[in-house]
Amino acid sequence: MAAVNQVREITRAMTRYNDRDQLREGCIEVDHLGNCASRALQAGTGLLSGEDMVEVIARKRIFEGVERATDKAEDIAQYFYSLVLKSA
Repeated sequence: MAAVNQVREITRAMTRYNDRDQLREGCIEVDHLGNCASRALQAGTGLLSGEDMVEVIARKRIFEGVERATDKAEDIAQYFYSLVLKSA
């Protein structure tokens, strides 16, 4: 998942702490990926109609799980960025 990989990059930037630009860019990218995941969930669930209901529910849960993971990555990125702003 791109958002999780981006959080890893943010974590690396935090260890270098003086690389605030990379940290800020990483946080912006995670936010962008979160928005993409939300749009994918909406689009994906719209495409599921008309299929077998068990299959629809299973796929919808997958989409929702991906969005939850991306939301958590956004939360982590926002937390890291707030730490940087507080220490500036």
